[in-house]
Amino acid sequence: MHLYGPDLARVQAEAFGEIAERASPAWVALLRASTVTVRRVYDLGCGAGVTTAALVAAGFDTTGVDRSPDLLAFARQRAPRA
Repeated sequence: MHLYGPDLARVQAEAFGEIAERASPAWVALLRASTVTVRRVYDLGCGAGVTTAALVAAGFDTTGVDRSPDLLAFARQRAPRA
């Protein structure tokens, strides 16, 4: 049994992405401010891929990981270059 099946994954993807959208610039800024050059990022628990897409747009080589295949399907649509 998956925590997020198709219906709950759709609700999470469509209704709760705003939180990740608001937090994404801070994640990008932290990674860019690192004393070590960051090129590759693993977005663990990526959900529907909101932060993943922001990381890719910022130029990071990003891999999204999530336990839910249904959420990963949304993430692949949102961040196809990840």
